[in-house]
Amino acid sequence: MSDDLAVGFDFGTSNSAVAVVDPVGDGRPRLLRLDDARPEATLIPTLLYIERDGTTHLGGGAIDAFVQLETGRTIVRRQVATEREIDTVFGREVVRIDVDVSQPGRFFQALKSFLPDQSYGGTNVFGRFRTIEDLVATFLGETRRRAEAQLGRPIERATIGRPVHWAENDPAADALARERMESALRAAGFAAFDFVEEPIAAGLHFASTLARPRLVLVFDFGGGTLDITVMRVGGDRRETLSTAGIPLGGNTLDEDIMDARLLKYFGEELRWGEQGLPMPRHILDALRRWYTIPVLNDPRVLGFLDQLRHETVSKRQVRALIALVRGNHGWPLFRELERAKIGLSAREREAIDYFAEAIAIHEPLTRREFEAVIGARVRAAGRCIDGALAAAGVEAGEIDAVLRTGGSSGIPRFQRLLTEKFGAEKLHFQDAFASVATGLALSAAGQGVG
Repeated sequence: MSDDLAVGFDFGTSNSAVAVVDPVGDGRPRLLRLDDARPEATLIPTLLYIERDGTTHLGGGAIDAFVQLETGRTIVRRQVATEREIDTVFGREVVRIDVDVSQPGRFFQALKSFLPDQSYGGTNVFGRFRTIEDLVATFLGETRRRAEAQLGRPIERATIGRPVHWAENDPAADALARERMESALRAAGFAAFDFVEEPIAAGLHFASTLARPRLVLVFDFGGGTLDITVMRVGGDRRETLSTAGIPLGGNTLDEDIMDARLLKYFGEELRWGEQGLPMPRHILDALRRWYTIPVLNDPRVLGFLDQLRHETVSKRQVRALIALVRGNHGWPLFRELERAKIGLSAREREAIDYFAEAIAIHEPLTRREFEAVIGARVRAAGRCIDGALAAAGVEAGEIDAVLRTGGSSGIPRFQRLLTEKFGAEKLHFQDAFASVATGLALSAAGQGVG
């Protein structure tokens, strides 16, 4: 890359974006269009789908491939031998694992969330162990190549966004996430890079519109994290006073809805056997995230569920659970759940509707009910704001402007939280998804924070 081209890369939990500032133009950042499946989009969903033959799909292409190849597919598991051996009372034995032998591909979502996870090193992808760094590098590298093709020049350096905290109150996990991200960036072909915290980047985007310094609080609420920054920006001034962040995002709210409103369709309330036993908690816990549902497609679990059908009066719920697991309906069900959640930002009432095989869900949901479900999350967000203000040594009344960014910042209950603390007249909204990337490009161009 020539030194005069400034590149900002927002690697998000749900969506990613790349912006550039080229001094030969007007000096303003512009977003690139990187999703081959959605040519007009300036965002690319942070998704990977890797087929059995190694063919890799990104973004909208990953969704299309998954829906075409996976939804409704019957999962077929078989025990296969691994290359590992363990000592047993009978001597050395080969480790055998259950494998989905019919699986056409592997789908990866929210890769960013796994970077600080010390218990997750990677996964086996059709006989090849892929580390989390490798998976992230696959997404970053292909996105970089698409950006280069659009720009007609190589990209070797970029300014990369990062959350304020990869992991809450865990410096070791935070350091691990940064180390993994750096490794992934190098593997993706970036010869040089620097990090800027995402809410600071969003603040830089806002600062470019101000003629005089103002005290600004940035509320950056995306798919995986909530990040808060208090800054003094405007004119030539760029000063960060405090940052705070917690692992709370739109995905968390989806899990809350699943837990509070949809588990009943899959046997949460059933009782079985002579003792009236409940559904095992580990099964219900696996249903809270779409990507842990396939874990239940295990011969032992399915055998238990088959037995359960004969020992409970809630047979319809058990049949729905078996269909969910065996038919691989987790992803499309959660997309319908997310659609309803987003709809509640514009309407007072929505319904989650999903009908497939033995699954029959019609769950009305009002905005008030949704807000009751996420009450604890709203309180956590309030504490995060208070912590950022205290660390900056300022009162809420001293804030001149509150900048909302990130898709989840549009949820009415969180808007009310900000209004209650700062007043509606101080709230500003910038492009929910693009402001971090454009701010990163401005930082790369030298319009940074002191």
